[in-house]
Order: sequence, then structure tokens, then C-alpha cells
Amino acid sequence: MLNHIEAILSPEDHRHFVEYGFVVLPNILSEDEIKEVLPAPTIPDDLSLDQIQIDALTSSRLITAIEELFGSGAGVVQKGGSRDMERVFEPHADWGSFSAHVDDAYPTIMPNGWAVGCFLFLTPVRSGGGAFIYFPGSPWRYRQLMESNWQVVKEAASAPEYSGAGKECLVSSGDAILFHHLMGHCGSPNVSDPEVTRHAILTRWRPMERVVPGMKPFSDMSTIEKANSARYAAHRKQVSRSTATENSDKSVTVLRDGFSGLEKPASMAVLHHDGGIHLLYADSVRKNGVIHHMVSTDFVSWERRDDLAVSVDDVHTLQLHQYGYDVILAITTASGCAVLFSSQNWTDWKVLDKIDDCLTATPWYTYDKYPSEVAKEHTLFTVMRDDPDKVHCRSGEDWCQMSTCLIDGISIRAADGKRITDVAVAAQYSDRDCAFIIDLCDEVKKCATHPFYALTTETAASGGLLQSLPFFGNIHPWCIRILHRAQNYWMVGFLHRGQKEDRLMWGAIDWLHHTPTLIQINGPAELDEARNIVGLL
Repeated sequence: MLNHIEAILSPEDHRHFVEYGFVVLPNILSEDEIKEVLPAPTIPDDLSLDQIQIDALTSSRLITAIEELFGSGAGVVQKGGSRDMERVFEPHADWGSFSAHVDDAYPTIMPNGWAVGCFLFLTPVRSGGGAFIYFPGSPWRYRQLMESNWQVVKEAASAPEYSGAGKECLVSSGDAILFHHLMGHCGSPNVSDPEVTRHAILTRWRPMERVVPGMKPFSDMSTIEKANSARYAAHRKQVSRSTATENSDKSVTVLRDGFSGLEKPASMAVLHHDGGIHLLYADSVRKNGVIHHMVSTDFVSWERRDDLAVSVDDVHTLQLHQYGYDVILAITTASGCAVLFSSQNWTDWKVLDKIDDCLTATPWYTYDKYPSEVAKEHTLFTVMRDDPDKVHCRSGEDWCQMSTCLIDGISIRAADGKRITDVAVAAQYSDRDCAFIIDLCDEVKKCATHPFYALTTETAASGGLLQSLPFFGNIHPWCIRILHRAQNYWMVGFLHRGQKEDRLMWGAIDWLHHTPTLIQINGPAELDEARNIVGLL
């Protein structure tokens, strides 16, 4: 709840945050409040504020301003701890070559781990004095890119056509800047102020409930909802966009019963790329090593593309992953060979590496220190023939190193008598919170089981134990693939086992539920709800 009757932010402040992605707040702290923890700004650069001092600087006025961005009655909590981002005097440091980045290892269109960042300045900042560099308007440009391809923003953030021009945040002591979670930004060294070590407290804030602007009238949206709404983004640019899934007989039938025409696929993979949903699948009946390619823009109708120009044997599993511009495809064959490919256009595929004696392989980029203290960047989760009840993690500095790199650890263990046949992994909440989805085969009964999941903050070596993943509806799900994410939420595709044919279905996993459950998307209204949560509508 708001702490003050009198508003901290003006209507112009709200407009400015929506339009440019930030707002500067003067005099959030008084000089007396600052002097309690920082007696003089000309102190030597060895001063280190302790956590108690830092936390004491989070004033009620600052929290109120943040709450006003979220809307009346919206609660906010701090994500992680506060820290003092010091900038000591470095006269010979490189200054002026500013390159934008966005935070979170796996940013999403909608706020994931946090929604509003804050720098609270304890010392004045003049030009060249270690200013926070922000790139006004970049959240809109990034999210427009992410609507077509949400996985590419970490790589594209530094490109000037998306970031725009950087600007120094020049402030007085006691001022604060609040900025959007997709704000392009970077630090800068202190090259001009030998007498002042810059001190600024960084905090990040998330809503008590996930942000879903949905189909609200713009007049009813909070500032944060406007700043993250796909509909409002289109309104700003005065461009038309689809506002709802067509409630036709075809849409209802396909969403309820699944997309047919795949016959009995050995495996499938999906990826949202270049504005379309790309579906790859292999035929388990003909076993000819052909990988079929289809594309949809509405989750219902599919256009067949040319089969992939890759040469493999009988396909056992397919996995797609993207981090940056390259699409990474992992194929494991019935003979036990895992092959990694990369492409940027779905036509030209380059072989990266091969791993022998492998039952399944799942590529995933592991951000340094966040989901794993062990793994290094390019990560491949494998299940080996001689160890079928464990998911092993191997990682290196390049996808081409997977066959030669050492195994970092055991990510998942299945119960005795179970063989792991398929692995999917993604961030479940923020940088540190990930989940595995696993398909198993009962070695005694020689049959597939229902899906399982494991939550972990250490993807490489947690040895996580599996829990049964409940599901609603008359479905038999397998081969679950993560299509889009939001805060504690996955929009997924999966296959439904049928007697004569398997069908492609859409669903969602809400990780906020006490028991995470796979829920089938049964119709246009449910599809639109999921699209709203992940920011596509």
C-alpha cells in the first residue's frame, strides 16, 4: 500500500517513464540522512558501506515512488540485496565508448525477476565522474525486437539501432533514477573527479504479483503496465496488431484436440524466431532421418517449409535453443550419436560437434555465476547410454568443444529402473531459478511414463531429484518444449500420445502454484490469456 497521501511522482514523471523508460527523482534523501553513513564525499576510496548502512538508505519516499509506478494498492518487494556501486578516481581509464547491455541472464518481454531498477546517489555526479549511462527509449526498441525474437536481446542490446545514444545521469547527492527492466545501460569510470569517490546504491524491485496488462483500457493501466504492454507499444507507433485469437471452429478444434498431421513423430522442437513459431519434427514410422519444418504465426494454422538440409540417421530426439543470433539444433539418433548444428536462416546448417554414445542432448547457454557456479557458458546436458538415469552437464567456451570438454557434474538423477529419454531446461523465474522437465521410460515395463520436473539454482551439479508433473485434461503429454516465459510462468508446446497419431498441443506451467501443473490451452480465450502473460498480446 502507498505510504503517503501526497504523490511523489507527477503526471509528467509517469509519462516520462512510459515514453523513455526512466525518471530522475531529486532530493529523495536529505544531506543529513546521507551524512549519517557518508560523513564526507571527499573520503578515501577505501570506504566500504556495510549492508545495514545501505539498507537504512531505502527511504519511504523512494518506496512510495516505486509503488506509484506499479499503481495504487500494488505491493512491491526488493529483489536480492542492495549494494554500493563505487566509482573511484581512475584518471587513465577509457571513457566515452559506451556500449549498452540489459540485465538478467534470460530477459523476457514481460518483467521476469524485476521490473524497476533504482540507483540512489550518495555523492554528486558530474560529467566524467563515474555516471550511470542510460539509453533513453531503448526498452521500446528492445521489446519490439523481442516480440519477433525474444532470445536475441542480450546479443542485440549493444547495437546502436536498438540501444540508441547513451546519456550520462548527472545528479546531485540524494537524487535517484528509476529505470525499466529492459533499459539499455552501462557503467562509466570516474576520470574527472579526483576528490570524490562516487557512491550509488543499486536496488531492483519486483511486483507482488506478475505484471499482465492484458486487454485493459489504456486509461486503467498503471505506468508499469503501459510500459510493458504490447498493445500500448502498437498504440504509441500507431500501428495495427491482432488483439485476439480468432474464435473460429478451426481455432477451437485445433487448440482443444491438438494439431494433427505429424503422424507418429519420434520427437519435435519449437522456437519462436523472426515473428513465427518454428516446428521441427521427425517421422518415427519411416525412420529416414528427414526433419520436417513448419511455421505458424497464430498457433493454429501451419505452413510447410522445406525439410532441413541436414544429414543424420534415424532421429531419436530434437532440441532447439537460441542465445544470440544463432539457432542451435541438437539431434540425437537411434544409433546414439548427438550432433550439434547452428543456423541463422533455417536453410544453411553448420555442424558444430558430435558426441557418441548419447541418448539425448539438450543445448543451453549458461550465464556465468547465475544459474550455475560450475558450468561455463555453452552447456550441453546429455544422457549417456552407459548411465541412462542421470543428466550430465558438460560445458565450454564454444559449442564446438562439447565432445572434448570434461563433464562438470550431475544435474538430474532419476529413480532406479528409470531411463531418461528427453530433457528440457529453462529459467523458471530469474537468473538463478531454473527448472528441468524430464521424460522417463520404465525399464521394467518398457513403457513411457508421465513427465517429471526438478527445480534448481545450480543447473550443472545439483543432482536434483525429480517430482511428478501433474497435468489437467485428457492428455498424455510428452516432449515438452518451452516457447515463451514470464515471471514464474512458461508457455509450452508438447506432444499428446494417441493410439493412431500424436498431436501438437499448447499449454502452460505456472510455477507459482503450490504444485506446478501442466495445463492444456483448450481454446482461443485461454491462448490469449497465455499470450498476455508472456507479452505477445
